[in-house]
Amino acid sequence: KCFERIMQLQEPTFSLPKIKYHNKGRQWSADQILEEDDILKVIHTKVSPKYRVLCLISAYSGLRLKNVVELKRSEIDWAGNWVSVKQSKTKKPLQVPISGKLKKALKSIDVLPLGDNLFCGLNAKAVSTNVGRAFKMCGYKEHSFHSLRHFFACHAINSGVGLETVRDLLGHSDFRSTLIYARVKREKLQQAVMEAFK
Repeated sequence: KCFERIMQLQEPTFSLPKIKYHNKGRQWSADQILEEDDILKVIHTKVSPKYRVLCLISAYSGLRLKNVVELKRSEIDWAGNWVSVKQSKTKKPLQVPISGKLKKALKSIDVLPLGDNLFCGLNAKAVSTNVGRAFKMCGYKEHSFHSLRHFFACHAINSGVGLETVRDLLGHSDFRSTLIYARVKREKLQQAVMEAFK
Protein backbone atom coordinates (compact mmCIF):
# COMPACT_ATOMS: atom_id res chain seq x y z
CA LYS A 1 0.00 0.00 0.00
CA CYS A 2 2.83 2.41 0.84
CA PHE A 3 4.58 1.70 -2.46
CA GLU A 4 1.32 2.22 -4.32
CA ARG A 5 0.77 5.62 -2.66
CA ILE A 6 4.33 6.73 -3.46
CA MET A 7 3.85 5.77 -7.11
CA GLN A 8 0.51 7.61 -7.22
CA LEU A 9 2.32 10.86 -6.37
CA GLN A 10 3.91 10.69 -9.83
CA GLU A 11 1.09 8.90 -11.65
CA PRO A 12 -2.34 9.30 -9.94
CA THR A 13 -3.88 6.37 -11.88
CA PHE A 14 -1.20 3.87 -10.84
CA SER A 15 -2.43 0.78 -9.00
CA LEU A 16 -0.86 -2.53 -8.11
CA PRO A 17 -2.43 -5.71 -9.46
CA LYS A 18 -4.83 -7.37 -7.03
CA ILE A 19 -3.58 -10.75 -5.85
CA LYS A 20 -5.56 -13.15 -3.70
CA TYR A 21 -3.59 -15.13 -1.17
CA HIS A 22 -4.97 -18.41 0.08
CA ASN A 23 -3.62 -19.52 3.42
CA LYS A 24 -4.71 -23.12 3.84
CA GLY A 25 -3.19 -23.28 7.30
CA ARG A 26 -1.72 -26.42 8.74
CA GLN A 27 -2.99 -29.48 6.92
CA TRP A 28 -3.70 -32.48 9.14
CA SER A 29 -3.86 -36.06 8.01
CA ALA A 30 -4.86 -39.31 9.68
CA ASP A 31 -1.16 -40.22 9.90
CA GLN A 32 -0.56 -37.31 12.28
CA ILE A 33 -2.95 -38.57 14.95
CA LEU A 34 -0.85 -39.47 17.94
CA GLU A 35 -1.71 -42.44 20.10
CA GLU A 36 -2.19 -41.96 23.82
CA ASP A 37 1.14 -43.69 24.50
CA ASP A 38 2.90 -41.19 22.21
CA ILE A 39 1.25 -38.22 23.95
CA LEU A 40 2.12 -39.57 27.41
CA LYS A 41 5.72 -40.27 26.35
CA VAL A 42 6.15 -36.64 25.26
CA ILE A 43 4.50 -35.30 28.42
CA HIS A 44 6.35 -37.51 30.91
CA THR A 45 9.81 -37.48 29.30
CA LYS A 46 10.26 -34.09 27.62
CA VAL A 47 7.77 -31.58 29.05
CA SER A 48 8.97 -29.60 32.08
CA PRO A 49 7.57 -31.19 35.29
CA LYS A 50 5.76 -27.98 36.24
CA TYR A 51 3.71 -28.12 33.00
CA ARG A 52 2.90 -31.85 32.89
CA VAL A 53 -0.40 -31.63 34.77
CA LEU A 54 -1.53 -28.84 32.43
CA CYS A 55 -0.83 -31.09 29.44
CA LEU A 56 -2.70 -34.04 30.95
CA ILE A 57 -5.71 -31.86 31.76
CA SER A 58 -5.82 -30.56 28.18
CA ALA A 59 -5.36 -34.03 26.66
CA TYR A 60 -8.23 -35.50 28.70
CA SER A 61 -10.58 -32.50 28.55
CA GLY A 62 -9.93 -30.91 25.15
CA LEU A 63 -9.61 -27.48 26.80
CA ARG A 64 -7.51 -24.78 25.17
CA LEU A 65 -4.22 -23.73 26.77
CA LYS A 66 -5.55 -20.45 28.14
CA ASN A 67 -8.53 -22.19 29.74
CA VAL A 68 -6.26 -24.71 31.46
CA VAL A 69 -3.75 -22.08 32.65
CA GLU A 70 -6.63 -19.99 34.07
CA LEU A 71 -8.55 -22.96 35.54
CA LYS A 72 -10.13 -22.23 38.91
CA ARG A 73 -11.19 -24.46 41.79
CA SER A 74 -14.69 -23.01 41.54
CA GLU A 75 -14.96 -24.29 37.93
CA ILE A 76 -14.56 -27.92 39.03
CA ASP A 77 -17.70 -29.66 40.26
CA TRP A 78 -16.43 -32.82 41.95
CA ALA A 79 -19.92 -33.96 43.01
CA GLY A 80 -21.41 -33.67 39.52
CA ASN A 81 -18.17 -34.58 37.69
CA TRP A 82 -18.05 -31.47 35.47
CA VAL A 83 -15.52 -28.80 34.60
CA SER A 84 -17.39 -25.61 33.67
CA VAL A 85 -15.39 -22.78 32.09
CA LYS A 86 -15.96 -19.68 30.01
CA GLN A 87 -14.09 -20.34 26.76
CA SER A 88 -11.07 -18.13 26.28
CA LYS A 89 -11.70 -17.75 22.55
CA THR A 90 -15.47 -17.28 22.27
CA LYS A 91 -16.35 -16.30 25.87
CA LYS A 92 -19.20 -18.84 25.76
CA PRO A 93 -19.76 -21.30 28.62
CA LEU A 94 -18.42 -24.82 28.16
CA GLN A 95 -18.93 -27.93 30.25
CA VAL A 96 -16.67 -30.96 30.04
CA PRO A 97 -17.39 -34.16 31.98
CA ILE A 98 -14.65 -35.33 34.32
CA SER A 99 -13.54 -38.75 33.09
CA GLY A 100 -11.46 -41.10 35.21
CA LYS A 101 -8.21 -39.97 33.54
CA LEU A 102 -9.10 -36.29 33.85
CA LYS A 103 -9.96 -36.80 37.53
CA LYS A 104 -6.59 -38.48 38.07
CA ALA A 105 -4.82 -35.56 36.36
CA LEU A 106 -6.71 -32.97 38.42
CA LYS A 107 -6.04 -34.84 41.67
CA SER A 108 -2.31 -35.05 40.84
CA ILE A 109 -1.83 -31.30 41.37
CA ASP A 110 0.83 -31.37 44.12
CA VAL A 111 0.42 -28.01 45.81
CA LEU A 112 -2.94 -26.30 45.68
CA PRO A 113 -2.71 -22.51 45.83
CA LEU A 114 -4.50 -20.54 48.53
CA GLY A 115 -6.58 -18.63 45.98
CA ASP A 116 -9.11 -19.84 43.41
CA ASN A 117 -6.64 -20.16 40.49
CA LEU A 118 -5.11 -23.65 40.28
CA PHE A 119 -2.07 -22.58 38.26
CA CYS A 120 -1.32 -19.14 39.63
CA GLY A 121 1.73 -17.49 38.08
CA LEU A 122 2.09 -19.74 35.02
CA ASN A 123 2.57 -18.04 31.67
CA ALA A 124 0.67 -19.52 28.70
CA LYS A 125 3.44 -18.50 26.26
CA ALA A 126 6.10 -20.29 28.33
CA VAL A 127 3.94 -23.43 28.51
CA SER A 128 3.32 -23.34 24.76
CA THR A 129 7.04 -22.94 23.98
CA ASN A 130 8.08 -25.76 26.32
CA VAL A 131 5.48 -28.20 25.00
CA GLY A 132 6.29 -27.34 21.36
CA ARG A 133 9.97 -28.06 22.02
CA ALA A 134 9.07 -31.31 23.79
CA PHE A 135 7.16 -32.54 20.72
CA LYS A 136 10.08 -31.59 18.46
CA MET A 137 12.57 -33.43 20.71
CA CYS A 138 10.42 -36.55 20.32
CA GLY A 139 10.42 -36.18 16.52
CA TYR A 140 6.95 -34.62 16.09
CA LYS A 141 7.83 -31.42 14.25
CA GLU A 142 4.27 -30.38 13.35
CA HIS A 143 2.86 -30.69 16.87
CA SER A 144 2.29 -28.14 19.65
CA PHE A 145 0.23 -27.72 22.81
CA HIS A 146 -2.85 -27.49 20.57
CA SER A 147 -2.13 -31.07 19.48
CA LEU A 148 -3.42 -32.17 22.89
CA ARG A 149 -6.82 -30.74 21.95
CA HIS A 150 -6.58 -32.55 18.60
CA PHE A 151 -5.69 -35.76 20.45
CA PHE A 152 -8.78 -35.42 22.65
CA ALA A 153 -11.08 -34.89 19.66
CA CYS A 154 -9.54 -37.60 17.46
CA HIS A 155 -9.42 -40.10 20.32
CA ALA A 156 -13.10 -39.43 21.10
CA ILE A 157 -14.11 -39.79 17.43
CA ASN A 158 -12.07 -42.97 16.99
CA SER A 159 -13.67 -44.37 20.15
CA GLY A 160 -17.13 -43.96 18.63
CA VAL A 161 -18.22 -40.58 20.05
CA GLY A 162 -20.42 -38.77 17.52
CA LEU A 163 -19.29 -35.57 15.81
CA GLU A 164 -22.15 -33.58 17.35
CA THR A 165 -21.01 -34.62 20.83
CA VAL A 166 -17.37 -33.80 20.03
CA ARG A 167 -18.50 -30.40 18.75
CA ASP A 168 -20.21 -29.72 22.08
CA LEU A 169 -17.22 -30.97 24.07
CA LEU A 170 -14.85 -28.68 22.17
CA GLY A 171 -17.27 -25.75 22.41
CA HIS A 172 -17.51 -25.11 18.68
CA SER A 173 -20.50 -23.11 17.48
CA ASP A 174 -19.72 -23.87 13.84
CA PHE A 175 -19.73 -27.54 12.86
CA ARG A 176 -17.04 -26.85 10.22
CA SER A 177 -14.56 -26.12 13.02
CA THR A 178 -15.15 -29.59 14.45
CA LEU A 179 -14.54 -31.19 11.06
CA ILE A 180 -10.94 -29.92 11.22
CA TYR A 181 -10.45 -32.30 14.15
CA ALA A 182 -12.38 -35.18 12.56
CA ARG A 183 -9.50 -37.41 11.60
CA VAL A 184 -10.25 -41.10 11.61
CA LYS A 185 -7.48 -43.68 11.71
CA ARG A 186 -7.09 -45.89 8.66
CA GLU A 187 -7.81 -49.02 10.72
CA LYS A 188 -11.17 -47.55 11.81
CA LEU A 189 -12.06 -46.71 8.20
CA GLN A 190 -11.16 -50.23 7.11
CA GLN A 191 -13.12 -51.78 9.98
CA ALA A 192 -16.20 -49.64 9.21
CA VAL A 193 -16.20 -50.63 5.52
CA MET A 194 -15.65 -54.31 6.32
CA GLU A 195 -18.58 -54.31 8.75
CA ALA A 196 -20.85 -52.37 6.38
CA PHE A 197 -20.14 -54.57 3.36
CA LYS A 198 -19.69 -58.07 4.81
